[in-house]
Amino acid sequence: MLRAEVMKRVFALSVAVVLIPIAVMAQPTDSPEARRAAAARYLKVVPMEAMATDLLEGLAKHLPEARRQEAVNLMKKLLDNGRFEAKMLDVLAKNFTVSELEALEKFYGSADGQSIQRKFGAYMAELAPIIQAEALRVLEQARAELDL
Repeated sequence: MLRAEVMKRVFALSVAVVLIPIAVMAQPTDSPEARRAAAARYLKVVPMEAMATDLLEGLAKHLPEARRQEAVNLMKKLLDNGRFEAKMLDVLAKNFTVSELEALEKFYGSADGQSIQRKFGAYMAELAPIIQAEALRVLEQARAELDL
């Protein structure tokens, strides 16, 4: 009976010794290079150009309707897509882990994620002026109360 118990423990320990390194190796390495690679994969799922177009079209809603499309076309022409994407890649890799970037890629690769992404530029364009106005209001109020 004791021998069987010892054998079970030896077997369990052997399995653990084999499986733990495999599990550790299966975890994504969270290095700057791995983050950049994960960020690049994410940007393939969420094309920067589509995101920029949505944002520019949302911003153009604040311009006179008669010239909106002209403004959108000009802004698209002025936007350096390569530079913008490189900056996005840098910021993604700086702020998110490999695991988080993979989760973003998985989510935005899904049907719900793609639907949300199509709406996100308009959402941000509408929200940005609200955030800016509220931030300025709070700053001015704090300055007044602190006599700055």
